[in-house]
Amino acid sequence: MIPSEAILRRWKVRVEGPAGPCFTANMLLDGQRPARLEGTGRLSCRFRSLPLLPQSYVVRMRMAASDGRDTIFGLQEVASFIVDGNMEEDGFFGERFFFHAPRSTPVVVPYEWVLPDGSVRAVGIRHREASAPREQARKA
Repeated sequence: MIPSEAILRRWKVRVEGPAGPCFTANMLLDGQRPARLEGTGRLSCRFRSLPLLPQSYVVRMRMAASDGRDTIFGLQEVASFIVDGNMEEDGFFGERFFFHAPRSTPVVVPYEWVLPDGSVRAVGIRHREASAPREQARKA
């Protein structure tokens, strides 16, 4: 629940993998925020696509004053999720894939290899849904 005093506040949502931050949604950057909030309500943020390797992830959130300088509450864990899947379906056939994947950068931007014989090998993670988030108790 969002307190009524959250009027004109800026929110940041960050997804982190085992090696650190992966990506964020940040109202200080995108300017997408309600003009005002009254009473209690719910704020949600959806990432429509998760081009992520199979790993465990956490979601952290921060709230700052409208200028972005004063922190209302610092970055704290609010949820977690696990990405699971058959990566061979997405073009990952490396002999040591399962050894390297947990240590790799988790975000996979689609790419292509053009081999010396002229063949093109596309690699990218197809759209998949995350498992249901596991809510964390909010720390005061």
